[in-house]
Amino acid sequence: MTVRVAGEAWGMPLLDQKSKAFITIAIDQMALNVSGEGNPFAAHVDMALKQGATWQELEELIVFASVYTGFNKGATTMGALNKLRHERGDI
Repeated sequence: MTVRVAGEAWGMPLLDQKSKAFITIAIDQMALNVSGEGNPFAAHVDMALKQGATWQELEELIVFASVYTGFNKGATTMGALNKLRHERGDI
């Protein structure tokens, strides 16, 4: 059910895919779903990068969202992003 609903949401036409990926990353930060088993953060980062996002844009998104989610969630999310970046060799 989740895959079907998510597929339908991602298929809606008015928001572009890059914007949707940014929104999911901000929601991951808000919910602190950025580490541990089964977290969606890495998949959402992959989606954003495939849609042309840069690491710098993702960093700016996290800083911007930190104003609304709180510093600790922003710092945790930035740490998770940096870990992904280093694991992929995109330093």
